[in-house]
Amino acid sequence: MPCQTEECQFQFPDSQLLSSRNVYYCIFHSPEKLKWSKEKKENFNEKIFEFIKSSIDEKKLVNLSNVLFPGIIDFSDQKLLNISFKGAKFTDSVYFVGTQFKGKANFNGASFSDTANFSRAIFTAEVSFKNVWLSAGGDFENTIFYRYADFQDASFRGPAFFLNAKFDGYSDFQNVNFLTTVNFSGVKFIKKTFFLNADFGETVEFIKSRFSEAVEFSKIIKGDKILGFPEANFNGALFCAKVSFSNRKFLASTNFENCTFVQAPNFHNCELHQDTVFPPERFFKDTEIEGAVSAYRTLKLMMGNVQAHREQGMFYALEQKSLRNDPEVSKTAKLFSWLYEKTADYGQSMGKPLAWLGGVIGGFFVLYYAIACIYANQTKSYGELVVKTLGFSFKQAFQPFYVLRQPSLEWITDVTGVRLVKALATLESLFILGLFALFLLCVRWNFKRG
Repeated sequence: MPCQTEECQFQFPDSQLLSSRNVYYCIFHSPEKLKWSKEKKENFNEKIFEFIKSSIDEKKLVNLSNVLFPGIIDFSDQKLLNISFKGAKFTDSVYFVGTQFKGKANFNGASFSDTANFSRAIFTAEVSFKNVWLSAGGDFENTIFYRYADFQDASFRGPAFFLNAKFDGYSDFQNVNFLTTVNFSGVKFIKKTFFLNADFGETVEFIKSRFSEAVEFSKIIKGDKILGFPEANFNGALFCAKVSFSNRKFLASTNFENCTFVQAPNFHNCELHQDTVFPPERFFKDTEIEGAVSAYRTLKLMMGNVQAHREQGMFYALEQKSLRNDPEVSKTAKLFSWLYEKTADYGQSMGKPLAWLGGVIGGFFVLYYAIACIYANQTKSYGELVVKTLGFSFKQAFQPFYVLRQPSLEWITDVTGVRLVKALATLESLFILGLFALFLLCVRWNFKRG
């Protein structure tokens, strides 16, 4: 009578099978082990290590599929070749601290009832944790995944820690259920990363993480279930390629402070929380790639919805800069867009129009003084001309078109000089009025309410 576990890989005579509720199992699969003493459980662990050694010596797959581990077991610092824990049940703590997996590792469908510690482990080949159940969460701190790491449909019922881990290959966390805290701070994702439809429970941290290729945080809309982000912290994260949060709902404070987006981030059809912090404009590097206009327009509208006018103005500016790289936009529109940026940073800077006002006053003063040196009344000293022309330039600023109300200029007697001054003064007044209007627009951008 063989072991009743489906596809049992072990060969035992009937006399060595263990009965559990009139069903017979081999020692590796029998649930009767849960009743054993601590000493007996430790003896069982020795059999596990003997089996691993013999399989490696015979250059065979270490097949521990569906094995029930009744007590604490420690694989730390071991070197394991191709190994399968598919469907295994770890009823107590298990340690893979510093373990080197030299071949493929399969944990599909395994369940961990207590501590699962993979910190500092090294996976040199593909590893799969598909449909894994981790009742107490999992610790993957400083773990290195050199090839494809598959966590699809895994369930972390306790905290999940991946601090300073490194994923050299593709990493797949699609449909993963993180019930509580998840921490990916300092992690390096070298290849494409997928968190598509991942369900985040309490807090999410990606502080100073690096995504070298595209990363997908989007939700595929299926039914009414909300797959949102709880309190999330991406402070200092670096997104070197495309990043998408499409269809997500941000349920609490979200921090993107000091994040760098090399490509425009995709937040289409998202709902942002009022306490969402974005980095300054210089952290958004992309105004050229196709889709940037739409990405920034989306964020502009979202920031308007939550009355975040500073961020709204920033994304409006990024949208306009992106439009300047659109071949469909006319050259005239691009020119005025460029002028708007240089004189007022698209309404964001109150200082720029004031600086330009000072520059215009100073620049026209130089022109007036040059004309005065040529056409002025010879009885005036150079010091007097400086005072007169500087005062005249300021009057044009504070009394636009002041010169048109003056029949003559007492510091210039030559008709040609007077005509030149009046023409320049009219031009200065036009510049001043335009810059003052820009300044008022900037004030409105920065202080408007509702």
